[in-house]
Amino acid sequence: MDRKPERGVLPCHWYENPDYPGERFLVPCCPERVQDLDAACTCELPVQELERLRAEAADQERRLRRAMLEREHYARALLQLPDGHALLDRAHRSAADDPRMPPR
Repeated sequence: MDRKPERGVLPCHWYENPDYPGERFLVPCCPERVQDLDAACTCELPVQELERLRAEAADQERRLRRAMLEREHYARALLQLPDGHALLDRAHRSAADDPRMPPR
């Protein structure tokens, strides 16, 4: 089943040659149809991509909030140790010197 393009983005579609009426060519845009023209189109439409990306962003935000909360709990536990402040300062300096650390 062929779908209509949304705002100029084309999933798999048929091209009809205006110079030769009735002549059509399938333009495959997904790997499944590139390998088998009779396969079902699995192209992701912009609306579907937006939904997927929003879900991925929400998941990443949840993971980030969880990591930040865990870090806060670790820091609190560390500060309860006799030398906790010194250990935390050392960890901050070490993180600042780490080349993998992204800039603030």
